[in-house]
Amino acid sequence: MAVNFLLIPNGYPYGVDETLRSMIIEGQVLPYNSTNPILNITSVSLTSNVVTFTCANALTGAGGQTVFVAGFPTNGPNSSLAFLNGSYTTTAATTTTFTAALTHANLAATQCLALATLAPNYATGGLPLAWFTDVRTGKAQPIAGIGPLALPTSVSIFSLSGSLQSYVAKYTGAGVNIVDQKGGTEATNAAAVPADSIGFYMEWQKGAF
Repeated sequence: MAVNFLLIPNGYPYGVDETLRSMIIEGQVLPYNSTNPILNITSVSLTSNVVTFTCANALTGAGGQTVFVAGFPTNGPNSSLAFLNGSYTTTAATTTTFTAALTHANLAATQCLALATLAPNYATGGLPLAWFTDVRTGKAQPIAGIGPLALPTSVSIFSLSGSLQSYVAKYTGAGVNIVDQKGGTEATNAAAVPADSIGFYMEWQKGAF
C-alpha cells in the first residue's frame, strides 16, 4: 500500500514560470493511496448547502467516506471555484456522482476538471512526493525539461485554504511530513491525513537537467 502526494500543477501559464535563472512550478497536492482510484470530476453544482460532484465512482451509496478534492484552479480562469478544494465527508453516492455538505452560495451546474480520492492514512516519516499529475486524466505527466528525473533546488508545501491552520506540510528532502504548527509534533502514524487544501512551490536551476 503506497501512500504519497500527487503534484497537480496549475494550468499554464499560471503554474509555470521560466526566467533566465530558474524554472518554477506551482500547484496543489493531493494525498493519495495507490490502492484507491483517482476520480475525475467533470462537473459540479451546489444547492442548499449540498455540493454535487459529477464523476464515475464506486463510493459507498450511503455516504460517510472522507474524500479529498484538488485541482480546481487557485488562480487564473475559473479560480472562483478554488473554494471547492479540500476534504469532504460524503453524504451519498451513485455511479456518476457523490454529494457532501458545504455551506456556500448556490452554484449552477458548471463543467470543470478536478480530481478526488479517498483520504489515505498518514505514515510516520513522511509521505513521498509522486511528481506531476495531469488534472484532466489523473495520470502521471512529466513536465518537459524536468520530468520526474531532476530534483528541485527548493520546495515549499503550504496550506491554501487555512481550514486547518494548526497543521502544515513540511518538506524533509525525502518526503513531506504533516506537522502540528502549534506543538511541532508529527501527525500520528496510521491516522487519517489531516484535512486541508495544500499547495506546492518548486524551483529548479534552469538548464541543469
